[in-house]
Amino acid sequence: MSHGQAVQAAQRRTLRQPSIGTVGSIHRCVAIKADDCVHRRIERLDLVEVGMHHLTSGQLASPEGGGQIARGTEDQFAGHLAPHRLVDRVHQYSGWSRRQLADARPPWTVSVVQGTGRAAATWRRRWAGLLATCSALVLTVGCTGSHPSAPVTLVIATGETSGVYYQYGKGLAGALADRLPDSSSVEVLSSGGSVDNIEHLIDGSAALAFALADTAAQAVNGQPPFEKPVALQAIARLYTNSVHVVVSAHNDAERLADLAGQRVSLGAPGSGTEVTARRMLEVAELLAPGLTGQPPLLRSLGLAESARALAQGQIDAFFWSGGLPTPNITELISTTDVRLLPTDDLLDGMRSRFGAFFVEQSIPASVYGLPGDVNTIGVPNILLVRPDLPADVAELITRTLFEAQEVLIEAHPEARYLDRRTAITTAPVSLHPGAMRYYQDAQP
Repeated sequence: MSHGQAVQAAQRRTLRQPSIGTVGSIHRCVAIKADDCVHRRIERLDLVEVGMHHLTSGQLASPEGGGQIARGTEDQFAGHLAPHRLVDRVHQYSGWSRRQLADARPPWTVSVVQGTGRAAATWRRRWAGLLATCSALVLTVGCTGSHPSAPVTLVIATGETSGVYYQYGKGLAGALADRLPDSSSVEVLSSGGSVDNIEHLIDGSAALAFALADTAAQAVNGQPPFEKPVALQAIARLYTNSVHVVVSAHNDAERLADLAGQRVSLGAPGSGTEVTARRMLEVAELLAPGLTGQPPLLRSLGLAESARALAQGQIDAFFWSGGLPTPNITELISTTDVRLLPTDDLLDGMRSRFGAFFVEQSIPASVYGLPGDVNTIGVPNILLVRPDLPADVAELITRTLFEAQEVLIEAHPEARYLDRRTAITTAPVSLHPGAMRYYQDAQP
């Protein structure tokens, strides 16, 4: 049998498959495989004609031309059918609506199987391969991952409504709502911050939560304020918070140690900011066990309350750990004469005492219109989940983060720092198996 005859025979076998089923929960690969071509060595692959067909009640209902997507040489295919155009081409030729195609996610992918040409190697690097026995390019539907078919209810624990967590969470909720099955719901829950969010995971009132890496470390290690080790898993490392220490412009303090005896807000109760602030004050020897001088007079106020109290002269300084820019800080600087203290002198002490995940961070002058850059401490943010979250849901959440990144950037600019290379660095919290599956499939 010639190669062409083998392809035609395989096409006939494929078109006789039973109905794919309800569009919206499609996970079957639709591909042509010529069994006999494995016996031939093809140095330059011909593109096997691929048909995408909407099968209803076992009957073939494809447009004229058999639902052909593309035909030509491998190099021609690689050159003109870029990944971001696949859905458009399938929509054009298959007769499926764009909504049906969206429901059939995970997305369309192209795979090269055992090819030997230059373009074959290129496509292998760009797409996850289907290890079949035939040298061919195949178009597949949903073969690189699972997709929840039943309605899903998700609650995302975020933070104060004026903070980055809440804005980021709102963007993620909208993107997930567009991808989850019908009748699903996604709710955004405002909270005090990282500690509060992890408590929501513990009691089951949330399925996802934003948290600072140092707070997550305390949780998994069972350190205060957590009474025992908490079972957590991660979806991704998202971006790095910058620690702001805001003081009046008339305050003589130059470094954190200079706040001895002053009135200082640590952040909202139950927030990651409060955890980080206490640690920084310990390293600065302003709190026990390393206290060497007069301790500051501490209060625990949320961001908006802290900004208002500083503007009204009720406190002398406040901490905030958040993304750039933070709207409340922007507003405060525009209406009140304040400045930010550098804290990079505490970095080595923070890393040696509390963990290597603390990093040096700079707040550029342009972010808030400051006279110069401010060197401070950075703390990574992690998107956490309960370990009992179904793997297909965790995988979809992870996929959505990257596929909808432009939408998330519109929600808050910090989403531009989401990167697959760093997203997996969630220590000391391990990745959820569903998230891990996405990263493995997405490897170039």
